[in-house]
Parts: sequence; C-alpha cells; structure tokens
Amino acid sequence: MMYIDVGKCVALAGFVSSALAYNTNDQVGADVEYGTFQNPSVHVRPRFRYWIPDASVNLSVVASDFATVRSVGMGGLELLGYYLYGNFPHPVAEGGPTPVDWTKYGWGTEAWAELQNTALQAIKDQGLIMDFALGPNQGAGVPAEEGNPGIMWDLWPFNASVPIGGCFNGTLPGWNEVTGGQFVAATVGLVTRRVNETFTASPAWLPAPPYNGADLTIVAESLQDVTGQVDTTTGQINLSFPANASGLEYQIFAYYQNQTDYYEQAPPWYVNTTVTQSPITSFVQNGSWVVDHYSSTGAQVVIDFWENHLLDNKTRNLIHEVGNYGWEDSQEFGAGTLVWWTPQLLHAFRSARGYDLTKYLPLIYRYNTEQPGPLASPDHYYTDEDDQGQSHINDYWQTVGSIFHEIPVSRDNANRRHSLRNSTKSI
Repeated sequence: MMYIDVGKCVALAGFVSSALAYNTNDQVGADVEYGTFQNPSVHVRPRFRYWIPDASVNLSVVASDFATVRSVGMGGLELLGYYLYGNFPHPVAEGGPTPVDWTKYGWGTEAWAELQNTALQAIKDQGLIMDFALGPNQGAGVPAEEGNPGIMWDLWPFNASVPIGGCFNGTLPGWNEVTGGQFVAATVGLVTRRVNETFTASPAWLPAPPYNGADLTIVAESLQDVTGQVDTTTGQINLSFPANASGLEYQIFAYYQNQTDYYEQAPPWYVNTTVTQSPITSFVQNGSWVVDHYSSTGAQVVIDFWENHLLDNKTRNLIHEVGNYGWEDSQEFGAGTLVWWTPQLLHAFRSARGYDLTKYLPLIYRYNTEQPGPLASPDHYYTDEDDQGQSHINDYWQTVGSIFHEIPVSRDNANRRHSLRNSTKSI
C-alpha cells in the first residue's frame, strides 16, 4: 500500500498546509497530537476504509455514516470510489452490471467532486481526519486525454529466426503490428540450445491455461544492438550472419512501445451496464487511465487533474483542515502490461547500472507482470553466463524499482526538491 503524506509532499498537487505546525505522518515518526490514554486524539485512533460504488450514492447517507464513525470512537475514514473494479477487464466484473450513468457519476466528474466535498465537510463537522485516493479503484490513475504521454506504457517484443550463415534483408518482425507502436530497438543473438517446455499463463485469479513454449539459451557475447542499422522510416534492415558459428540459429528481436490504455475505471461506453449511458462530452467523463508510474510525466497527469478539476477553494481549505493522506492503494494493473516500462527506461538503466539493457531485453520476458509476452513463440530466453543472465534481470528490476520510488534528478534539482519538502506551501 503506497501513501502520500499530505502534510509534507509537495510533489503531488502541492497538498501542503502552512496551517499545520506538526508532522501529520501518524504512521512513521509521528509528532502528532496524541491526546491521552482515556481520550486519544483522532490521529492515533483506528480509521475505517470507506469504499463506495460510485458518485451516485446518497450524500445524506454519507454524512450520516461519518457521524456513526465518530460515535463509535474511530478517528476517521479512508475515502475511495471503488467503481466495481471498473468492470475491467471483463472477467473482473465485481458487483454485477453498473446500475447508474457513469458519464454523470464517474470518478472526477462534478458529481464526484460534490461527494468528495460532502465527505470532507462531514469529517470536519465530526472532528475527524480523512485519507483519500488519488484516483478511482486502487488510485493508480485519473481521467486524461487519449494519447497523453503520461498514460502507462508497455514494450512489445517480436522475433524472427535466421539460419547459421544466413542473411536477413527485409522488414523487422512486428513492424506496424502494434497499434500506436513506436520502434524502440533491435538486437540479434545466437541460440545454442532449445528445450521444449509447458508453461502456465497468468493472471492468477483466472483458470491458468497451459501453453507450449521453449527455454532457449543465447550466447551472451553474440548479443548485439543493431538499432542503428534499421531504416526507421520503413523498418528495413540488412544483416549477414557468420557461417562458422556453432549453434542452432540466429534470432532477430525487435521492440515497440505503446500505451496500454489500461483503465482504472472503465468509460461509460465500455462498462457492463443495464442503464443507458449519456453521451461523453469531456475526457473527464471518459473513465480513468492508469498512469506511467516510472516517470514524472505520469505523476504530472495526476497533479494536473487534481489542480484543474478537484481542487477548488472549498476543497483546498477542507484538505488543509482535515486531509491526512492522499494515496494509491496498490499496483493492481499487472494484467494490463507485458513488462514494466517507460520511454526513459533504457536511459535510466544506463545511468544507474553503467551498461546498456538493450541487447538483454529478450531476458526480461521470463518474469513479466501477469501474462506471457507475445513473442513469435512463447519462449523464455537465457544466456550462457554462469547465472543464465539473471544479473541483468535483477538490474532491470532494481532500475524499475528505483525510478518508481523516485525519478532521478540532477544535483541542483535534488537540492531544490529537498528545500521544497521541508517548507510549506499555500494552496
């Protein structure tokens, strides 16, 4: 579970209050007001998770629920628009058909903003504190215009086999086959071993169908980045491979990035419903996309939406007074991606690890998110190194983990950000 400390983190929408003279982080190193054992303050009392189906709920009932929370001695609530897991993908349609118009009652709409303010006001009236999700469902995304570069990215791999001593004069495998795909890289390698295998596909909550594939070993020293030899207008490449190599075949790999368009809340036109959905007139009504969690661009999508659509003066004042954490609950969007990716990942990897990931890209699909990667055959690749290339996968994981927690910045920017984190900002 990932939390954003509203009292300290200016990086997300500047939710920092100059009115707070103490640290509101009541979970780590707290210097909040504790009260007494007989009468503890709201900062240390238990809090409920308050998850609602969508913004169509009765606002009077919401206020009444919050009063009940206070009456039983709790300290506050955690507000999240659950949106039935968005009815997306189809197999995960918790709660059955959506019974209301999500064009009107979707997350981030005027109806949601009214609900959020009602909740904040009720919290204030009861003398409680409130955590709130940064987006619907698990909080991993917000409404955004289609094609926004801050929406989550994916990397699609394709390959083709070439005989020992053969040539490849043609279009890269996968060229123009990925919708919205952008060419990223091309590599080659010598395969020396193939063992047929039966794998089990994910995601884990569905029946796990077996599929036939293979484990393939590639000579590490044969791996080459040939991206610079590709005609990026046509996808053409001309390659000749050594005839004296000892192995089974050469393979050419090509990689293309595109945006997953994976929904955190399904749009009205997609949702499983028994109610007519109104025409969409704004991207705010068109559901929520999972954002790129590995770039400041993705974070900016969340910031911009809150600043432009949810933080009017009333909301800002209420968050100052009773807001505790803005949070993302968990990264439950694995079924929407093949591997964790962002357009700047190769650069980040090179900066952090000191070598290029490009030629080792075939390896990272051995362990993906929650579904098998769409190679020409469902194969898992290894190198002939002592660790079978696991060190490169570990470096990939470490890089992804590092940029997830904090985007690399220059020394000057780091110093500036440190100063911001230790100051207050009026919103």
